[in-house]
Amino acid sequence: FISCLYNLQSCDKNDWEWYYDFYYGNCYRFNTGLNSNGQKTKIKSSNYPGKFNGLMIELFVGIPNDQKTLSLTTGAHIFVDDNSFKPTFGIGFGVSPGYSTDIALERIKTKQMPKPYSECIENLGSIDSEYYRKVIRSNLTYRQSECLSSFFYFEINEKCKCSPMDNNFVVDEKNPCDTLEEQNCANIVTQELVSSNFK
Repeated sequence: FISCLYNLQSCDKNDWEWYYDFYYGNCYRFNTGLNSNGQKTKIKSSNYPGKFNGLMIELFVGIPNDQKTLSLTTGAHIFVDDNSFKPTFGIGFGVSPGYSTDIALERIKTKQMPKPYSECIENLGSIDSEYYRKVIRSNLTYRQSECLSSFFYFEINEKCKCSPMDNNFVVDEKNPCDTLEEQNCANIVTQELVSSNFK
């Protein structure tokens, strides 16, 4: 980080939680409630909209002159979501180096009433689902997309005897799908699941 401001107040590396992503490498999460040492910190909030009342960061995302790399791209990949959600592969957007990029967001939260008014469940603790338990066991926050991903990953794991490399789930089988044959198997299983409409 070259500079970091939140609500026009300085922020530093202690406001960021580091994690490693198999595709993007070194990644950092802001405002997760944990600092760089894994200690709990207060969640930051902003009460006013506008460019200067949110997060402003300046990053060096270039490659030092003396380093060779096989990277396909340069820049940063940005993922914005609730601070309790761990980013998953394929979500977010890229920003190019050498440019100033503004990102404006509007947050809308909806809460549906439970049955009989919707298909929602009032108490998540009452769910007895294998895939729900796998999401929670993997230290992820439950939401429908995570549950569906859990179903995909564990179907691939069962049929191909390997774990997709974009997998955030804790699995018993530690073998990643890293051969061409395993990746082909994972693609076939994924296509079958999508075309079946999950029936």
